[in-house]
Amino acid sequence: MNRSLKPAQVINRSELIDTIYTKIGTKDVELTKKFKIEPELFSVILIALVYNGDIVITIAGTQYDAMRFDQLIKLPIEDIVNFSYIKKPSGLPMPALNALFDFLEIQPLYLKQDYLDVGISKNPAVYRCLL
Repeated sequence: MNRSLKPAQVINRSELIDTIYTKIGTKDVELTKKFKIEPELFSVILIALVYNGDIVITIAGTQYDAMRFDQLIKLPIEDIVNFSYIKKPSGLPMPALNALFDFLEIQPLYLKQDYLDVGISKNPAVYRCLL
């Protein structure tokens, strides 16, 4: 799939994964359209993209982004493999924030949703760097 997405557009699972129907009574085979890899391996790639803040994945009506990564990795692999769609993130620019935190030598842990209320100002290392 080689198309440029605007922030509100999505790529459905069916656009990325082909189902190859087999005999009746046997499990159908699924492979990605472009690289012909199994959905389980493709899911690992998608999870890495979510962790990096490059995509948002929707599974069973719930959207998972880098801020909710800890919840995503607790899901059963069957749920992740059967994701609904992916899209570009519309919230915080996670790759840029990761680079900034790395530059300022701040633990990326503070980018997780549970730590948002802590804020940068409460971290002495950040406060000194910004002065």
